[in-house]
Amino acid sequence: MLTTNLENNGFLSVLLPMAIEEKALLDMLIAWSSSHLSLCDDTYRIQALEHRSTALQSFTASLSSSETPEVSLACCLVFCSMSAVLGDTAEWRNHLVGAAHIIRHTWLSSVSEGSSKSPPYELRWLLRNFAYHDILMSVTLDREPLIPGRYWMPHPMNEIDSYVGLASEPLAMISRISSLNGEIIRQMETSSSSSDSDSISSSSQNTYDSPFFHLGDLVSRAREMESELKDWQCPESNIQCLVNLAEAYRSAALIHLYRVMRRRSFEDALELEQKIASQVTSIIFHVEQMPLKCLPECTSLFPLFMAGGETRSKPTMQFVRERLQHIATYRHFQNAASALSVLEELWLQHTSITGSITGQLLDWLDIIQRRHWELALS
Repeated sequence: MLTTNLENNGFLSVLLPMAIEEKALLDMLIAWSSSHLSLCDDTYRIQALEHRSTALQSFTASLSSSETPEVSLACCLVFCSMSAVLGDTAEWRNHLVGAAHIIRHTWLSSVSEGSSKSPPYELRWLLRNFAYHDILMSVTLDREPLIPGRYWMPHPMNEIDSYVGLASEPLAMISRISSLNGEIIRQMETSSSSSDSDSISSSSQNTYDSPFFHLGDLVSRAREMESELKDWQCPESNIQCLVNLAEAYRSAALIHLYRVMRRRSFEDALELEQKIASQVTSIIFHVEQMPLKCLPECTSLFPLFMAGGETRSKPTMQFVRERLQHIATYRHFQNAASALSVLEELWLQHTSITGSITGQLLDWLDIIQRRHWELALS
C-alpha cells in the first residue's frame, strides 16, 4: 500500500528509511497512504480514519519526547500534504505553520548564513518540500511566504527537484513576488494608519502619495522581476515533460506578478491584460505537450489554475477543466477538485450575460475569501 500511493509523492524514497526507526513518522506515512487509498476505494474509509487517529497520537507523543526535529518536521509536512490531497480547505495550513516554526528555530539561521557544512540530503529535501507548499500558499492566501528567501534552493542549480522538476528558479521568483505583494500590503496599511492618526480623510489622500509608500521603487522592482523571469533559461534536459513544466511555472510566475501589478495600477491595464493573455497561452501550450498520466502532471495544478483564473476563452476553460478533472480522478487529488470548483464559479460569472455588465469582474481571490477557504494548489 505504501509503495502504490506514496512513490509519486516523493515521500517514500526519502522518508521511509527514517520511518523505519521512528514510529511517529511511520504511522504518519501509513495514514497518508491509507487516506489516499480511501479516495480510490471507499471501503477503506474507516481504516483511514483509524490510521489518522493513530498517527496523531504518535505525533503528539513524539513532541514530548526526545525525537529529532527532522522527524517532527517530516510529520508536519506529511500531514500537510495528506490534508491537501484529501481536499481540506481549512486545516492544512496549520501543519505548514508548525513546520515553519520548526525550521526557524532549528535550521534557518545556519542555512541562511551560508554554513560551510551542507545539510544532509533528507533535510534539504524537507526544506524544499516545505518551500513548495509555502510559496504556492502565499499566492492563494494573498500574503508573503511564511519563510521567504532561497534557503531551500537545490545545489547544484540544475538538480531536478522532486516537486517542480527544473522550475526551482521560477518557484523562487514566485516567492519574491509574494514578498513584494506582502510589502505593498504592509505599506498601504501603515499609510492608512498614519492617515487615520493624523485625522486625514482617506478620500482626500491617495495611498500611493503617502511618504510611507515608495511607489517608484516598487514599480522598479516589479519590472526587474519581470525581466529576470523573461530572461531565465530552463536547464537542458532530455525529459521534455520537465522542460514543459518549468516553462509553465515561468508563465504562472509572470501571471502572479502581473496580477500584483494590475491590482496596484503599476502599469496600463490594457497592456497588462495582453501580457497575462500571452502567458495563459504559453501555459496551455506547454501543459498540452505533457502526456496524460506522466509524473510531472502531479504538480501542473498551479500553472493550470493560474491560467484558468485569467482566461476568457471557452476552449481554454475546457482544456483546464479536463486536465483538472483528470488529476482529480486519476491521481485522486481532491485539492484539484476544489480548485476546479473555484474556477467553475469564476467562469460562470465571466460567461454569463449579467456578469459582463455588472462592473469589475470577479476574481478567484474573491471567491476563496468569500468561501473562507485556504486553497492548496500544491
